[in-house]
Formats: sequence, structure tokens, C-alpha cells
Amino acid sequence: SARIMVSASLIFSGFMAKLRDEWIAARRASGWDRRVQEDIDQYHARDPRAGDSAEMMNSVRAGGPVVQHQGGGAGVATRSKVFIGLTRQKSNAAEARLSDILLPTDEKNWGIKPTPVPQLAGMAMDNSPAVNPDTGGALQLNALNPATGQLEPTQVKKSDVALAAEEVARNRAKAMEREIEDQLVECDYNSQVREAIHNAALLGTGVLRGPLPMTRFRSSWGAVDEAGGVYELKAVSEKKPSTISVDPRYVWEDPDCGDDIQNGRGVIELEQKTKRQVRELAKQEGYIKEALAQVLDEGPKRSAAMVEIANEGDRKLYQKASYDVWMYVGEIDKADLRNAQLLSGELDDAGVTDEAEDDPFASMSAIVVVINDTVV
Repeated sequence: SARIMVSASLIFSGFMAKLRDEWIAARRASGWDRRVQEDIDQYHARDPRAGDSAEMMNSVRAGGPVVQHQGGGAGVATRSKVFIGLTRQKSNAAEARLSDILLPTDEKNWGIKPTPVPQLAGMAMDNSPAVNPDTGGALQLNALNPATGQLEPTQVKKSDVALAAEEVARNRAKAMEREIEDQLVECDYNSQVREAIHNAALLGTGVLRGPLPMTRFRSSWGAVDEAGGVYELKAVSEKKPSTISVDPRYVWEDPDCGDDIQNGRGVIELEQKTKRQVRELAKQEGYIKEALAQVLDEGPKRSAAMVEIANEGDRKLYQKASYDVWMYVGEIDKADLRNAQLLSGELDDAGVTDEAEDDPFASMSAIVVVINDTVV
């Protein structure tokens, strides 16, 4: 099975790399990346023409003139220009207002309550005897008689059953609300949402990814010898859901989705990892160790489509020894899987079989991780 997966991944890598580069090029052609860079420059009060002032200062230091003569005509001043930065305070005000509305500090912005059940609402007004579904007879329970102080069989009414069911639903809703609140606190949900709101105010788009299963470790004392009172500290791992904010500049959607991202086939996200983090991926389920070893042997490689849209500062960042990890979440074409020999019926445990190929309505969803140009 491992040999089949490795050979298939080598063929499939070309399909995923081509898909990634096409989506990057399509968004660049739409002008979104340019507009986002303009928004960032506007927020930080950076004049795109500030290069002229830098050239002017270099000219002054070198003892040259502060004007440039073009075609023998009048000189064009190379002095710096005044840039009024009003965008930052307006964006910060909008971000603060959104945060106050969506993330109040004195209460939760969500809650869980049981939905009303029409059958129970009707039963709550019915005082007729309830029927035991097991015996078909009258439903009786032992209840305390206040006069005698003894437990005596008591006829249960339908209204009693409805009230008890509603009470159980309310208790379960409260318990689930406490569990979810604990999970949100552990994953620092509010700070992640605030970061997404900041991106929305700055760039016009905020992205949250989740819930994601994250493994967390906690320490607990366990008894080794209860009689002797000996305990030891143990590390216990548990999986908890979490949500993280993602930079919208490193998320690409299907260019054919139109105005609704839900109409697209999936999304691609870019994340940079160090060499140590790539090695750690081998410990997680689903990763191909042989492919990870190949990536580590190759070293970091950059996508030509990604480097082309990056500015000079990002290009310098790309020279560092970090790997570009591309994660695709969405549907996979059956033709690509067939060409990659993944529709051979030998991977039935993955749910990809010849029967699925024959079904024109079958949807094959997958999470594919690509490092460099290799599916891992």
C-alpha cells in the first residue's frame, strides 16, 4: 500500500502543482493582490512614489542635483511628497466598533437553547394518563407521599412527561454550552476572531479556519501505590477543537467560483514551516514518510507563480530556509485520480474505488498537502 501511495503521489504532484499555479495566476490577473498591497500601503501611510524621495536623498549625498532633466526641458523635482495618512485611524475605528459588537466583554455573543418541540408543547397541556411504551399499560413511577412519607406508585400524566423531557433538554443544552465555552477559551478563540476582524478592516477580507483537531498535552497526578501514597506526574494527550485566523493573502479560492466561494471546488492555503516542523509531520497520520524524506533532501523550493506576485520584502523573506507547505481542501477530479492510478480498486479503505469512478454524481473530497512540488 505504501509503494502504491508513493508512486501515485509522484504522478499526482504534477496535477496539484499545476492547479496551484493556475489559481495563483488567476487571482493575480484579477488585480486583487495589487489592491491589497495598495490597502496595506495606504494603512501604513506609505507613498508608492516614495522611491523618488529615496533617489533624491542618494543624489544629495552624492553631491548631485535634486532635479532631473528630461529631454532638455525644465527640471522635474525629485523631492519627497507629503502623504496624509488618514486610513489607519478610520480602519482602527471600524475594527474597534466591529469588535465591540461581535465580541462583547461582559457576556457571550452566543448561546445554546433547546428548540421547541410541537409534540411536547401539546403534551404539556394534556393531563391524561401517560402510556408505558414497553407494556402498553399505564405509566407509573414511585413517588414520595408527603402524608405517609412512603414511596407509592403514582400515575404519570402526559404533561409530567413533557415537562421532564424539556428539563432534560435544558440541562443538556447548558452542559453543551459549558463544554463549548471551555473549548473556545482553550483555543483563544476571541483573539483569533479579533485578528480576522483586523484583516477585514485592513484588507476587506478576514479568514477563519476551523474547527481543527489539535492535540494538547496536560499534566495530571496518577496513583502508583495508593496504599503507600505514591503518585507520579503523567503527561496526558487529548484532542480538542481549535480555530485559527489565516492571512487572506495566503488563501486562494477556485477562480471559477464567481461571487460565492461555496460554488468553487475548494481552497488552497500557504503556510511556511521550518525543517524541524517538516520532520515532525512524519509523526502524524496520513503523511507519506518517503515523500517527506525526498522534500527534506531537496531543500526549500519556491513556486515561480508565488515569487512573481511577491514584493521585494517578501522575496527576501523567501530566501530563508523555510518550506512552503500548500494545503488543498476540496474536490479532486476523477480523471486526475485515474491518471495517477488512484482509481485501481486497491485503495478501497480510502473510499476511492472503480465503482466511484462509474458514478457521474460521485464527489471525491480530499485534503492534499504539497511541499515544494511533491504531494506528501
